[in-house]
Amino acid sequence: MAKEVGFKKKQYTILVAMLIFAVALIASGLVPTSMFWIFVILTFIMGVMGPFFEGLYTVILQTKIEVQKQGRVFSIVMSLMQLAIPIGLFIMAPIAEKIGVEKMFVISGILMIVASVMTLTSKTIRNEE
Repeated sequence: MAKEVGFKKKQYTILVAMLIFAVALIASGLVPTSMFWIFVILTFIMGVMGPFFEGLYTVILQTKIEVQKQGRVFSIVMSLMQLAIPIGLFIMAPIAEKIGVEKMFVISGILMIVASVMTLTSKTIRNEE
């Protein structure tokens, strides 16, 4: 049997992955263009953090939702995630055009950190088994 990676509570592993992603996102916005290879490494780190979030989120849903309803729930969750992409681009693209993509990375990373901290302060999330 494979050894589990991360904290006993999956939500903490998700939050740490979000924080690492956020820090890499902020750093990628601060890296000068002359150091593109550092940007590539930071992007790789962000890509590696994705499965920690997505995989564990899926496991949590599978353990909390009745088997008969999982198809519907996953369908709604995936639809909302796919819908967020064009909405996010529609909202953020004009802002990034005005302030610069680099600043958008920094702002997005800061917002992710704020969201992570707010999630950590939630008793419902902390006490979930």
